[in-house]
Amino acid sequence: MEQHSESKRRALLWQLAAGLFFVAVQFAAVWNKKGDQPLAVWLQDKWTSDPWGTVGIWSLGLIGVAILAYAVLDYFMEFGSAVHLDSANLHNTRLLVFAALMVAMARALSLVPSIPIFHTKLSFGFLARALCAMVCGPVLGLVYGFVEDILGFILQPSGEFFFGYTLSTMLGVLIYALCFYRRRVTVVSIVIANLLVNLLVNAALGSVWNVMIRGATFWSWFVPSFIKNMATIVPKALLLYILFNSMLPILQRMGVLPRGGHEDRISLF
Repeated sequence: MEQHSESKRRALLWQLAAGLFFVAVQFAAVWNKKGDQPLAVWLQDKWTSDPWGTVGIWSLGLIGVAILAYAVLDYFMEFGSAVHLDSANLHNTRLLVFAALMVAMARALSLVPSIPIFHTKLSFGFLARALCAMVCGPVLGLVYGFVEDILGFILQPSGEFFFGYTLSTMLGVLIYALCFYRRRVTVVSIVIANLLVNLLVNAALGSVWNVMIRGATFWSWFVPSFIKNMATIVPKALLLYILFNSMLPILQRMGVLPRGGHEDRISLF
């Protein structure tokens, strides 16, 4: 056991070193290319003239961030083994049908009028994403997020297609899966999951996409988005609490929830 733990620590250090190296090289390359231009202006110009080239410019940094994320998740949550085990869900007919139903549910929920909260609105698509993530896990959840976003654009197109929003949907489902799949769901974990999705995906990553599409600076998008997303954390957590409390016994009787890790009722901690 001690030898295994030492080997995991060594692997973590090598992965962190590799990830930081990629990120450092990426920032050095971007800093060189942008010259005297502000970073946001340079990014906007590049995105307007060559959108796919802009994505390519950041590919090295994205690889580095992915390595860092994988290293931390694998060390603290054994993400590597979970991915290996959960990839079997892609061949589970019952879970595939459930994921398809959740895609249909997300589309139906998008037709429900949003609830105004302060200066923002609360829509209900996150309920289907969180439920699918809890049942199907991270691997099938990522496939679900991709299909749901693409199908949503095809059925209800609004503006031009931008793959960044597809990536945001996939990452949101992944965060829900890491918080709920094969884990005991609690009020605290529901709040943490919504906090991570709202701040990291909706506010931070959403602001990056707005800079790339519409211009201006990152902070001019992030600050109002941060305030709006903070306002919806508690209502979203309350709706998920009600949904999970009502659905957990049903899903267990249906046999779609993995064994262990889930109780009939959600506790505080």
